Amino acid sequence: MKKFILGLFAGVAITASGSVFADDIISKVDAYINPAIPVTLDGKTLSLDKPVAVIDGSSYLPLKTLGAVIGKEVGWNDKTQTIELKSVTDPAKAVPSKDGEVNTSQPPKGDETTPTASDKVNIGEGIIYYNSLDVNEKYMPTGTKYLDDGSVVWLINGKEINQQAIMTQKDVLVVDPNHQYWSKNYFTHYLTEEQLAEFQKFSIDFNTKTVTPIK
Repeated sequence: MKKFILGLFAGVAITASGSVFADDIISKVDAYINPAIPVTLDGKTLSLDKPVAVIDGSSYLPLKTLGAVIGKEVGWNDKTQTIELKSVTDPAKAVPSKDGEVNTSQPPKGDETTPTASDKVNIGEGIIYYNSLDVNEKYMPTGTKYLDDGSVVWLINGKEINQQAIMTQKDVLVVDPNHQYWSKNYFTHYLTEEQLAEFQKFSIDFNTKTVTPIK
């Protein structure tokens, strides 16, 4: 349970629900929910209405959200008790990217060159990161409360922290559940420079996921 809390403070228990399922096949799972994990389509970051959930090392999105990304409408057929996916015919229903362009399920045409990692801007350039497991092991949450929108507020070091509200894409790199790096910008919401001084600093290249200790 300790690793679950340390992995991501936004970890919550998700329970499959709905009267259409028999009680004996409903199962409860532990998941990490992190709104800072980006999802891209053909190199463009999507604006999603729900964050990615990580269960046993695999990433999940709600069917409705995923359906919109791949050009499908998702609905519930009460008569057959079935989730149905149908092709989207209205381009306006496609999921927009964060730069305002619309992503459809059609692949790009022509002789377009895919940018290499060296061509892309490193969003972590100039930012200091810390291993979140190291920091969180010393500064654990001492309390939680749930807001009406489903987000969680943690009481850490005497301060209330809504991780989903303040953490951005460039504030976190998740290599795996045991190697997660959070930015100094994030940690200073509830820790001082002096408190962070005892931990190893890192720089990160987000394009190659290269983590380098800062001496």
